[in-house]
Amino acid sequence: RVLRERLGDTPQVLRDLSVSLDNVGDAARALGRLAEAERAYAESLAVRRVLRERLGDTPQVLRDLSISLNKVGDAASALGRLEDAERAYAESLAVRRVLRERLGDTPEVLRDLSVSLERVGDAANALGRLEEAERAYAESLAVRRDLRQRLGDTPEVLRDLSIALSKRGDVAHALGRLEEAERAYAESLAVRRDLRQRLGDTPEVLRDLSVVLENIGDAAHALGRLEEAERAYAESLAVMRNLRQHLGDTPEVLRDLSVALDRVGDAARALGRLEEAERAYTESLAVRRVLRQRLDDTPEKLRDLSVSLSKVGDAASALGRLEEAERAYAESLVVSRALHQRMGDTPEVLRDLSVSLSKVGDAASTLGRLEEAERAYAESLVV
Repeated sequence: RVLRERLGDTPQVLRDLSVSLDNVGDAARALGRLAEAERAYAESLAVRRVLRERLGDTPQVLRDLSISLNKVGDAASALGRLEDAERAYAESLAVRRVLRERLGDTPEVLRDLSVSLERVGDAANALGRLEEAERAYAESLAVRRDLRQRLGDTPEVLRDLSIALSKRGDVAHALGRLEEAERAYAESLAVRRDLRQRLGDTPEVLRDLSVVLENIGDAAHALGRLEEAERAYAESLAVMRNLRQHLGDTPEVLRDLSVALDRVGDAARALGRLEEAERAYTESLAVRRVLRQRLDDTPEKLRDLSVSLSKVGDAASALGRLEEAERAYAESLVVSRALHQRMGDTPEVLRDLSVSLSKVGDAASTLGRLEEAERAYAESLVV
């Protein structure tokens, strides 16, 4: 900013300023300060629009603009403003298609295109438009297979391919095509194990491995192969505990740990080991309460907390501790209502609210409070 005051708004000064703003946003986002990150990204985007007006559609100007748009979209998505995120991602993708037409299929152009396609797919997926998400993910995966053929098995190429495969698996899973999802996850896992052998236990390698093991477990669980799911979840949790030792209690590490604990609890519960499930759920809930104390009440943090409370309630209910279950369900419902107020009637928010109301109704019914149960069930039906 000092340079801008001294030298004026030269193209180099403006570009340097926008890069610095992006870096500030990235740091704030990593620390969970999403509103601060959003402000930095928005200012960076405004600077890059000015540069476009002054310099025209040069390749660097267009690429920088597309990067800023993706970052603005990421912040909006993390804050639960999915339509805002979608618009930013769509504009970024349009810019990157223009760059492809101008520059051809260079590795940088292709990788940027695949990233934008994934972001567009993520937004469509979050908004419940699964077929649209699937198309974006399929195109991204095709681009990444093309890059692998061109560049070989570099670490970046392999990691990008594994991410695209996992996303393809996610949408297939959501659409009920479980065997197809399992195949995509299995290929992604093979790639990530290869990367671990090549690169060792770097934080990125470990996190990627943990996530795809959870995906493998989810597919096996959905297909009824509970022992196989349990093994995958257990390995994922072990990797996450290893990562926590490496990195400490960063927000990302803590969230990933809580997700892994929930999965281990789910498998134990499905296999009838209720005390073991309860221990995992309780540890996950404790982690998520820590995250809420440290960070703002972002939509992701609130939903995670609501899910953990619901799972703790499920375990308590299955073990016959009905009042304890009721308290957990009631707190989960309060959180679900807060999310509904913030995010509106998105498919995920409405489904979560409906489930919370049903659980509150179940607990009231079991405890003999039938009118209270009826009210909760009626509201759930309306949702």
